[in-house]
Amino acid sequence: ENYPHAEFGFYLLAHLSNRDGSAFECQDCHVDSLRTFDDFTCTECHMELENEAMLQHVVDFTFECLACHNGIDSYGSDFDHQSTEYPLTGRHLETSCGGCHLGATSIVELQSAPSDCYACHSQDDTHEGRFTEDCAACHSTESWQETTVDHDRTAFPLVGQHQETACLECHVDAEWSGIPVDCAGCHTDDDVHKGKLGTDCVACHTAQSWQDVRTEDFDHNLTGYPLTGKHVEIPTCESCHAGGQFVNTPRQCVACHREDDAHNARFGIDCETCHRTSDWKDATFDHDRTDFRLTGAHESLRCESCHANGEYSGTPSSCVACHAPDDVHAGSFGSDCLACHSTTTWRGAAFDHQVTGFSLTGKHVSASCEKCHGGGVYAGTPTRCVDCHGDDDAHNGSFGWECADCHTTEKWRGAAFDHAGQTDCQSCHTDDKPKDHYSGQCSDCHDTNSWGNVSFSHSFPLNHGGAKSDCATCHPNSLSDYTCYECHKHEPQKMQEKHAEKDIFDLSDCAACHPNGKKD
Repeated sequence: ENYPHAEFGFYLLAHLSNRDGSAFECQDCHVDSLRTFDDFTCTECHMELENEAMLQHVVDFTFECLACHNGIDSYGSDFDHQSTEYPLTGRHLETSCGGCHLGATSIVELQSAPSDCYACHSQDDTHEGRFTEDCAACHSTESWQETTVDHDRTAFPLVGQHQETACLECHVDAEWSGIPVDCAGCHTDDDVHKGKLGTDCVACHTAQSWQDVRTEDFDHNLTGYPLTGKHVEIPTCESCHAGGQFVNTPRQCVACHREDDAHNARFGIDCETCHRTSDWKDATFDHDRTDFRLTGAHESLRCESCHANGEYSGTPSSCVACHAPDDVHAGSFGSDCLACHSTTTWRGAAFDHQVTGFSLTGKHVSASCEKCHGGGVYAGTPTRCVDCHGDDDAHNGSFGWECADCHTTEKWRGAAFDHAGQTDCQSCHTDDKPKDHYSGQCSDCHDTNSWGNVSFSHSFPLNHGGAKSDCATCHPNSLSDYTCYECHKHEPQKMQEKHAEKDIFDLSDCAACHPNGKKD
């Protein structure tokens, strides 16, 4: 009795006396040896004490009693499930341990039992998973058949008459998931407007009653056409929505105000360009919204100054359309008045001559317009120097008409000519060319010191064949033409011997092989 039995994980506090009241002996439990213990010993003893309970206990948890019991019944009949993280309520209080902990053979397995409803009640789910696995959302532990649904936890809280509607009115055939939440999903047959007002029933109706229409507090801003100004004071919806037609109601002003258009559509149909909803008569117009912005003196003009007879559409925007009578040039400057004039003032015109293709430089800058544009004619004015300076030509045209070759616009006198660039001798020495003379450039042989000084850099020996610098010896017809064969054809036998394979040689082009006159 003094043996420290608890050190081996099993207390004797609940095993002080045998079932007949006699004191326990070690051999009562350790039948074969004090060093061994058979779990079946617990079962055999307790079968006699509580047979029915033990039979169920063995079925639920097998014979391994010591896997859970420690001799003081920590997990026995005195175990308080309410102290755990899963207190038992309702029908769970009447459920046997094996109902939730079936097959557990250790403390760890007992403690790891799932605590979600679906783990035990998946086979009881008549909804087949359509309501997810959160059974407690509708069911309680008091009764599986009695359900309560907090519809506020769904995406469609119930208000008004919806609170009194039977579940199957909306959940036909017990379909609980995928139910539409828009009014039209259930109330299409109740729509007396036949879709003319769209499908957003709550824009006018409330859940309190289908007949309770919110006409007074209807928020027109939700329609895409906010009511402003006088539109807010319109007495009835039918004023704009004739015949109860609310869908596709036109939004253009003219759709309602055609009879109020004193302009007879001459200004187009976009009334809000000038008018406002606050007052039909208080009209203003922003000319910057057109293709013709008003600037300068145009800003102070009365509308009728440009829009005669109240005609606004198709008004021309060119200057000449209004200012033709003011054109002192009588059209000689064309019709682009803005090229010189501005809208600030008609007088004080300025013209950028650089854009004409004839830039003014030198003395031309200070010349008056009439100097070149006689008679006020500007279009088609010639741009050649001679057209204006023909009378100033002291050369009488002998130098041609390109005055700018020598003269500049800075000063007519003091002309300069670049003689170095004029190198065509024949343009001046046309009479010095013999008929049979060399047709190339004179400067190839002659120089400017003396016409008789002739020299030519010849690539072929000048003493060839006794020519002795006599060009005509080899060039009898023209200095640009020569032929070796004309001289050497008189010695055919020698030519034959030297050119036994003459068929492969072009005897009319000896220089191709003898560029220096050598025989080898």
